[in-house]
Amino acid sequence: MAETPGRRRPSEDGESLSEWLIIVARTDPAATESFFAETAIGPAAGTGDIDDHPSTFGGFGTDPNDQDDDGGLETPSTELESLSISGLQTPAASGNPGSPPEQPDPGILALNLASMLSPIELFRQAGTDASLERAIGASDDTDLKQKLAKCRRVQDGWTGLLGMRPDGTDEDYMLIDKNVITRLTRTLDCLSSDQQKLLFGAAEKIRNPWNRAEALGSFGRGLSALTELKTDVVDTVLNAIPDDGPRAAAIGGLGPGLAAVPERQDEIVQAAIGFSLEEHCADALAGIGAGAAALTETNRDLVFNKAVKLLDNLSRGKAIGGFGPSLTALQPKQLATLVDAVCTMDDASLAEAVDRLGPYLTVPPLTAAQAKRVVTAVYAMSDEVCQGKAIGGLGKGAALEPDDLKDLVRKSTEREDPVTHEARGEMFLASAIGGFGPRLGTLAREEQETLVTCADGLTLEPMRAAAAGKLGRGAGSLERDLQETVVHIAIGVEDPEQKIIAFGGFGEGGNLGAMEPDLLQLLMTAAANEDDDDTRAVLIASLAA
Repeated sequence: MAETPGRRRPSEDGESLSEWLIIVARTDPAATESFFAETAIGPAAGTGDIDDHPSTFGGFGTDPNDQDDDGGLETPSTELESLSISGLQTPAASGNPGSPPEQPDPGILALNLASMLSPIELFRQAGTDASLERAIGASDDTDLKQKLAKCRRVQDGWTGLLGMRPDGTDEDYMLIDKNVITRLTRTLDCLSSDQQKLLFGAAEKIRNPWNRAEALGSFGRGLSALTELKTDVVDTVLNAIPDDGPRAAAIGGLGPGLAAVPERQDEIVQAAIGFSLEEHCADALAGIGAGAAALTETNRDLVFNKAVKLLDNLSRGKAIGGFGPSLTALQPKQLATLVDAVCTMDDASLAEAVDRLGPYLTVPPLTAAQAKRVVTAVYAMSDEVCQGKAIGGLGKGAALEPDDLKDLVRKSTEREDPVTHEARGEMFLASAIGGFGPRLGTLAREEQETLVTCADGLTLEPMRAAAAGKLGRGAGSLERDLQETVVHIAIGVEDPEQKIIAFGGFGEGGNLGAMEPDLLQLLMTAAANEDDDDTRAVLIASLAA
């Protein structure tokens, strides 16, 4: 079968997108003609000047206005505008021999092709092809613009991290940190193959076995983006971690990426269900459950049955909660079993389960009665700290009617029963409020304001940090005044460890590109000005997303 332009990739040696297009057009006209038929070749893109794209980090802490106004594009290439693909006709033109051949617009072609590139491929092409950069800047394709902007942030962050290493140290010196690695593995598709290898090598150098396992396991969610390391990651997790506890945690990390390694799923599942201690089994199953939709029915049943039959309550809650992303792959009988198990748990186990299941407790796959039963169980909890965690879980995305959702917001900010201690009361509020972070954009302004105001009213720094970190996941969806409040809560945290927590969520929700530019710069400047090198590295990595 002929290779279409969408399947072929630009070369790694700097070949421009337009050069690539010319090569494909000349070597396989039939495939290109088919491509024209299958893609939206419309009128020319806008003709305005390209938007400037100064480095978001600007060397970390520098004023973005100090960057070159032309973004390095002082002499834009006209290659795509003037490109004439001789001998090619669109299907409409080829059907009328008497009319002149229709020339496909090169700018639109470039955008169609660019949308098929991975973020790192797009970043490379935009860096070498000024006409592609201009086409993206003038287009209305918000997704394409955000994909490019995100990769720029990641690459700027990567450059900043490597530039922090002391003289005489290895290139990966500042990467050898669990917190740095687990943040950078969120965006593996924005790293080149060599950068992925350097990051993986840094994870292998971590000495603490638990931190090393967490770092290695975090590559699991990005397995599909790894160009050469899939086998190395799986082999290392399964075979090169000697202790059961860290090994179980790392195996759980592979769960979200199971679809990328179907040939290894039998081996991974057997390892996950084979631990002798239930707490280790739960750590592995909590992650594997997240990717259970990619498993064969036999393996999915093995994992599910093991999870619901764990005897230790907390272990069972953690293992069952891990199935959240895979609920749609479960059979109705299994869903009924899961809801029965969740609703009969003690407070601590129920909180663990609902905190993980929350974003996925929707109708369907659950019935309305099943979803309501879970909500009722959460409202009936007596331990305020556990209930705060569970309400936060529901806040992540439970399918509720508007009035019920308003009631959930109220319950998250107003503890009806007297709390036993101020710290426990603030723990309740931080957990309950923070849970709404990923879905802030779906709430009414009044509800957003209630949550943000309550977060700003917390007095204990660890609780302020926790609330800011969780609300940061959806900060880009807030209006400016509320967004500014969340940002100032985060940068006002003084303790380095707590500041890492406060900054951690902003890059996790994938909404940094939607934040007000000056507020995003405020976060990045605060990260760059952090005194402690190790903390500064983690903060920079947190915002490289």
